[in-house]
Amino acid sequence: MRTPDTSCVPVGTYALERHDTARHPRTFALVNPDLNIFHEAAPAGLGVCRTACLIHSGNVASQSRAACWWADALRAHGQPDVAQSVTALGRLLALLPWVTGHTLTVE
Repeated sequence: MRTPDTSCVPVGTYALERHDTARHPRTFALVNPDLNIFHEAAPAGLGVCRTACLIHSGNVASQSRAACWWADALRAHGQPDVAQSVTALGRLLALLPWVTGHTLTVE
C-alpha cells in the first residue's frame, strides 16, 4: 500500500508536463491522472496522490522526494550509486524539445 511519503512511479504511460523552477529549471513532471499522479496539485477527495514527480539529476536519496533520476551508472564500488546524473540529464533534455506533448512509458 502506498503512503503519502512513499516515493514511487508505477508502471504506466505518463504525459511529460514542462516544469521550470529555480531548483529544477526546464525539466519535466510525470503526469497520469488515472494513477493519481499530478504535476502541481491533486484534485480534492482522491486520497493518496503524487505530485511533482520530476525528471531531475540526483546522486543520493536525500536529493529526491518523488523523482525519476536520469543517470549513467547505477553501481560504484559494489554499492548502489547514481553517478554523472547532471551529465546524463543534460543529454536527455537535449533530445526533448521544450514543448508539450511528450510521453514516457514505465514498464
